[in-house]
Amino acid sequence: MRKSVSILGAGRVGQSIARLLSMKGYRIEHLVCRSMEHAQKAALFVGAGSASTAILDVLSSELVFITTPDDQIEAMGAMLADSGRLRSSHTLIHCSGALSIDSLQAAGACGAKVMSIHPMQAVASAESGVALLSGSYFGIEAQTEDLAQARSLVKDLGGTPVELHPGMKSLYHAGAVFASNYVVVLLGMATDILEAAGVHREAAVQGLVALAAGAVRNVKDTGLPHALTGPIERGDFNTVSKHLAALMDNPEFMSVYKALGEYAARMAMEKRPQKKARIDTLVSLLSAVGVRKG
Repeated sequence: MRKSVSILGAGRVGQSIARLLSMKGYRIEHLVCRSMEHAQKAALFVGAGSASTAILDVLSSELVFITTPDDQIEAMGAMLADSGRLRSSHTLIHCSGALSIDSLQAAGACGAKVMSIHPMQAVASAESGVALLSGSYFGIEAQTEDLAQARSLVKDLGGTPVELHPGMKSLYHAGAVFASNYVVVLLGMATDILEAAGVHREAAVQGLVALAAGAVRNVKDTGLPHALTGPIERGDFNTVSKHLAALMDNPEFMSVYKALGEYAARMAMEKRPQKKARIDTLVSLLSAVGVRKG
């Protein structure tokens, strides 16, 4: 029989997890939010469980997902520990990408199992979360004896578990930020550049999204570094020189272009070692060019 589950902080991610686990036969018991209105909406979306604003209600369940904002996770774990009701039969799971399981050490000291299960996915809504979490990769952290349970939970969510080395959660999260948040930032910068070149902003956004989607699809289809294309991969000195000249008056864009260009050169060398001389010339160009001061 599937275990009982409660969600502490039933926002977008919490609701998505509850609904997916409910579909797998887990018993959803309590969906706890700060306001009863939000809790009721969560219960309606999940289609199971009772709406609540009482934090300690979650301790009726074997599995307690803490899906509050990161800055509240440690306090929530401590509050549950201070209740005196935590038992070895409880498993507390937080879904933060940045925090390690150390943030739940108070609960662990009471004998409860603690783990972290972080979906490598940007969840904009509970609806999209249900669709996206299934099929995603999850970074997991747990004591060695609890890793099997963490892997099982991820698989029941339809995901693929990836185990992290102890103490490496922040490094893992930084990598995830590069692949998610900073992709949005780069698209924003690229849009500004195209707009400065005369392209209407909406057309720039749509065109760049299609371009980026194609690049991501190439990574999926051919892997790294083989999906890399462009002037640095080709060893095209003239084109890169023109880019640098065009960006000379914008130090922000120039510094990003240079940093990414130098890393692209490393990938290009791995993909096409026969072009080492040409790529080395590009690296020298990127390193030598200065940023014009305003």
